[in-house]
Amino acid sequence: MFVGVMGCRNLAFFLLGANTGFRVSELLAVRICDILNDDGSIVDVLTVSKKNMKGNKSSRSVRLNAHAKKAIAPWLSMLSRLGHVQSSDPVFMSIRGDGAIGRIQAWRVLNKAYKLAGLTGKLGTHAMRKTFANNVYDHLLNRSAAGEPIDAFRVTSKALGHASIDSTDKYLSFRTEEIDSTIDAVGV
Repeated sequence: MFVGVMGCRNLAFFLLGANTGFRVSELLAVRICDILNDDGSIVDVLTVSKKNMKGNKSSRSVRLNAHAKKAIAPWLSMLSRLGHVQSSDPVFMSIRGDGAIGRIQAWRVLNKAYKLAGLTGKLGTHAMRKTFANNVYDHLLNRSAAGEPIDAFRVTSKALGHASIDSTDKYLSFRTEEIDSTIDAVGV
C-alpha cells in the first residue's frame, strides 16, 4: 500500500501541474480547502493565493478541466481514507504526514517519473508548466487555423499568468518545428 499511496500522490501531482500550469511551489501550497467544496466535490476553479505566487503580486485562478479533476480525485479519496481531511492539510502530503512535500522531494518525484517514462534531456520541475503552455498554445493555434480570430500567443500568456509576454516567449522558444516548416514552405 505504501508504494500505491505515493504513486497515487505523485501521479496526481504531475497531472494537476500539467493540466493547470501552476508552478511547483504553487502546487505545494494547495490545501484541502482550496481544492474541495464544502460538499466534498472538487472545485471548478483552483485559486492559489498571492502569498504563494511568484512575486506575491496577485493570486491566480485556473479552471480545472475534466483531466485535472480525474487526476486529483483518486488522491483526494486516498487522503480521506488516510485521515488527512482537515481543511488546512496540504494536498500533497509528505510520507511522514507532517506537511507538504518539499521542492527537493517534488524534483525527485518528477525526475523518477521522467525516467520511468523513458524521457531524457533537460527535464525539471518546470516541465509540467511548459507542457501546459505547449498544449494550450497548440490548441489555440488549431482554433486559429480553423478561422477563429484568436491570438494564440497572448491567450497562452494569460493562461500562464504572465505579466509580460516576453516570459511566454521563453516557454515556447523550443518550438523550432514551426520555424522549420515555415522556412520549408516559403521560397522564391
